[in-house]
Amino acid sequence: MTRKNQHNVFRPKCSFFKLLSGVFICGVMVLQLRHFHSITIATHIPLDELLPTKLNTTNGSNIKNVQAKDTNVQNGAKDSFFSACLLIKDDNKILPEWLAYHYTALPLRNLIVGLDPFSLTSPVPILDKFRELGMHVHVWNESYHFPGEYNNGTSQQHLLEAYEKRQRNFFKQCMKQLKQEKHGWTVFIDTDEYITFNPYRHDEGHAYRCTQKHEESDEKGLAVCNETYVNATIRTRLPNIGSSTISDFLASDDGKGWVDHHMFNKSKSCAVLPRVFFTTRSNITTHNKESAMHLVPEGFDVDEFRTFLYHDHSAWQSVNVGKSMVYAKKYIYDQKMKSPHVVGGKQNCFNGPFVKHDEFPLRVQHYQGSFEEFVRPGYLKKTPVFFEKIRQDWKFAPVGLDSSIEPWLTKFVELVGKEKALEVTLEARRWAFSNDATRFSQQV
Repeated sequence: MTRKNQHNVFRPKCSFFKLLSGVFICGVMVLQLRHFHSITIATHIPLDELLPTKLNTTNGSNIKNVQAKDTNVQNGAKDSFFSACLLIKDDNKILPEWLAYHYTALPLRNLIVGLDPFSLTSPVPILDKFRELGMHVHVWNESYHFPGEYNNGTSQQHLLEAYEKRQRNFFKQCMKQLKQEKHGWTVFIDTDEYITFNPYRHDEGHAYRCTQKHEESDEKGLAVCNETYVNATIRTRLPNIGSSTISDFLASDDGKGWVDHHMFNKSKSCAVLPRVFFTTRSNITTHNKESAMHLVPEGFDVDEFRTFLYHDHSAWQSVNVGKSMVYAKKYIYDQKMKSPHVVGGKQNCFNGPFVKHDEFPLRVQHYQGSFEEFVRPGYLKKTPVFFEKIRQDWKFAPVGLDSSIEPWLTKFVELVGKEKALEVTLEARRWAFSNDATRFSQQV
């Protein structure tokens, strides 16, 4: 495909059909949605072909709103899968694993991607591969979602504030769209964050509510409280990733009971999930790499999956800013959207932004990843010093190991087949590294 033709695959074409009456009718493939213009396309872009070097962020002519046909979405079975609102800015290196994991674990079948107007790379070739797996995908990059006044300023502080404004505006419009379409569970996380089950672990210490109820010197009372809590909590009965989806759990008696008690019975539609940080230190040694290989299908390299590579995590007892999971049908539209962590504010969320780890059956695992993944085109200030500063800002002190997320890959291969799984994970990731290197060299 030539560069010229490569541009053209994103443009609707008119086909003229000669009718018996001799009248010519032009059919234009344009779908007018209620709050934005989107173009329904069915392009299949090979990963070995690059998109234009610099995306047109003014009129959106290079990338249009991409969507896929999905029988489950069209038939209205919207409580059997998850949706997500995902803001992307040059995240191609880590996007394939994120998509494959959530396709399997949630399962994610409806995705609205906000392409930041300052992006230098396009996620469309990767997203297109997941469309082939039945994922319903929209890509938004019009000025309607990212108004010009959100892009003013050149200082680091102004750039950060502008990005946060774009993020809040995108989440607000995305949530409005999903509510109108009567979708169910929706997540608001980043491409370095993974939602998983949050089973009780005996090394996590006493329950937070027990330490608040009893003095530290009251060891007997603390022990009795914690034993009662452990026996009562559904966290001791959670399934494993790979054996059950999160959607299936939320439809179970335990899942429904938890949701009704904390959310629906209180007229709430949002839960802010606890977030645990995972270190940049690789735990893959010769010994545990061999022991981990039984969880990795043949042909896959554990070194290229952060969910296999990093096991060190922060303390379970730490209280961090969480991330939102919203039931779109019951969502009350929030015009202000003050925080991207508490989507919908107090009128929708029963908790947050700071979340106690031990009260939730689900959690978000946040991976900083490697420096090679951290470096992106257009981010010349992303140096090793800055990389380490972020790690220190997290106040990260690894206290334990957890690898319970790993069975997802075997399940993903079972769902889509080995050949396709390799294509959309390892091959897509390697293409992204090569593509980003090209963009990065053009910025130096």
